[in-house]
Amino acid sequence: MRCNARVRSGAAFHGPAAPALVHRGGAAKLVLVRRWPGPCTTALHGGSRKREGALMRAPVRWRALALTLVLGVTVGACGRLDHDRAAAPHPHAAPRDSTSAPSAPPLDGPGDFAKPVGVDGRAVFLQCRGVAPPGSPTVVLLSGYGNGADIWDLAVGGRQAVAPALAESTRVCAYDRPGSYLQGDPPAPGRSTAVAMPRTSRDVVVELRSLLSSAGIEGPYVLVGHSLGGFLSYHYARAYPQQVLGLVSVDGLPADLKGRLPAEVWDSSFQQPILRPTPVPGVGAVEAYDLDASLAQAEAAGPLPPVPLTTLLAEREAAEVPQAVADAWEPAQEAFARRFPQAAVRTVAGTTHYLQTERPDAVVEAVLRMIAATAPVGPGK
Repeated sequence: MRCNARVRSGAAFHGPAAPALVHRGGAAKLVLVRRWPGPCTTALHGGSRKREGALMRAPVRWRALALTLVLGVTVGACGRLDHDRAAAPHPHAAPRDSTSAPSAPPLDGPGDFAKPVGVDGRAVFLQCRGVAPPGSPTVVLLSGYGNGADIWDLAVGGRQAVAPALAESTRVCAYDRPGSYLQGDPPAPGRSTAVAMPRTSRDVVVELRSLLSSAGIEGPYVLVGHSLGGFLSYHYARAYPQQVLGLVSVDGLPADLKGRLPAEVWDSSFQQPILRPTPVPGVGAVEAYDLDASLAQAEAAGPLPPVPLTTLLAEREAAEVPQAVADAWEPAQEAFARRFPQAAVRTVAGTTHYLQTERPDAVVEAVLRMIAATAPVGPGK
């Protein structure tokens, strides 16, 4: 028997397994991949094991959103660029024999919950944990395309995942967008009521505002967005600038990318794959967006607020991307960062697109630094 395994794994993982996006039956999903001496590859996810006869490269919609080009700059208020690279993890930061993603701890703290919340006559799943110190913002996590809130409870190498780690210091919330699905083998439908697709980012922004208000999660917020969630966080900040104290982008889609690409490349790599996505077996229709309309809506929503921005970029490509996209990615990130009075764009060593699962410590550190930077300064301080 011959098996075709074509998966690039993250170099930061210390041990025999590493995270990767795998295309199985039309669904792109995050799994842990271990290479065995035999002709096949075993995919491990959440402790389960399944033989894989063919691990294919992620479909184009993920290739577009899984760009992980090397970029390390810090952008100051004057627009000066300095090289900056986050350090690789210590060799003993994680058990070398870890092969599965630990389960999230139970939500049993005061004020913790995970439940559907009524929004415009339908249910949107929201989970919140932790307690924010007086005067501290709530952290709101916006998942990437197709992902539910559970992606922030996933980490490899024995590390503590982003959501439970942040909950030790502050209040943190994440939710399932309609049309998202949960990590698993096989993947499971998300926990929010389905809505008509395609949507636009304005639909998501209005929905998120209603969700937080209905759940009694008042601002201000630090928004943390992965991939497509990064762009959605930018739109939210434009629409509700008084509610946002800071932004952390986790390899997010830069809002300035479209204008730097040939029209046909943008359309084939971004607009069409997300406007007409392939259904996921066992899940069905997934979220779909008109990115062209969304970009126009975001610009029309108002100027970006003068808040700090931290952008964390993956170091390595997770899949092949068109050369035009690769060439435009770094300039687009730099140009967008310069639109903020305080911004840092930092490459996280040894990571691919899902860097929040490979280096959750880097994401947590960036968020806690953002909270500290936005804290009010009292008399004599």
